[in-house]
Amino acid sequence: MSRITEARLDIVAEVDEDAIEEHKRLGKEIEKMKKSQAKFDEDYTELCENINAQKASWAPKIKAFVEQISKDFGASFERLKCTGEVKLREHEDDFKLWGIEIWVRFRGAQKMHLLEGTVQSGGEKSVSTMLYLMSLQSLTKCPFRVVDEINQGMDAKNERMIYGQVFHASENTETSQYFIISPKLLPNLEYRPTMRVLCVINGPYVQDADKMQMPSTHKRAKLEQMIHLKAKAANRLTTPRNRAGDA
Repeated sequence: MSRITEARLDIVAEVDEDAIEEHKRLGKEIEKMKKSQAKFDEDYTELCENINAQKASWAPKIKAFVEQISKDFGASFERLKCTGEVKLREHEDDFKLWGIEIWVRFRGAQKMHLLEGTVQSGGEKSVSTMLYLMSLQSLTKCPFRVVDEINQGMDAKNERMIYGQVFHASENTETSQYFIISPKLLPNLEYRPTMRVLCVINGPYVQDADKMQMPSTHKRAKLEQMIHLKAKAANRLTTPRNRAGDA
């Protein structure tokens, strides 16, 4: 017997029997884990396919809704000589990170900025929020909407802009009726024939209704007719044909 063979036999002879058993046990555990991993991969693949199938059914609808909202939102900002856009924030793996982003620009030299607390003024945030809510009206059906004190936190410029957009939206007969509640209104607002102004008079020193001197029906009708004629004349003056003729 050669020395090399004798050395190999000596090494084998010194191997611990417990180590051999442990080696066999670990081998079986590895094979078991490989089978579990294969089952896990199969389940994971099936789950991903199910998620992608469901996502394919609702994601395009959400994107279409956001595009419509952004179109109406941008049109409202364009009437104010500003720029606005609504975007859908997406994430590949985590649906909790999906959301709506509102991008605005109130001055021509600026870049578009995400609507957040540290960039825009309080009045600009109020205008953006109100116009975004108004942009939702084409997607939601309800008989009426109540707007309570939207002018809070706005300067006169932003307040006049937002009232102009609300009045513009109220003319659309296919949308909901608007109720605007405010403790005050700016002077010389542009009122339309389809609008009604109701002044609520209340307090401890207010006379009873039967003792108050209210305008007669004839005077109220005449006042409404004057408002209608004024609005009609203003619309004629602002039509593209008249502007072209003036040029």
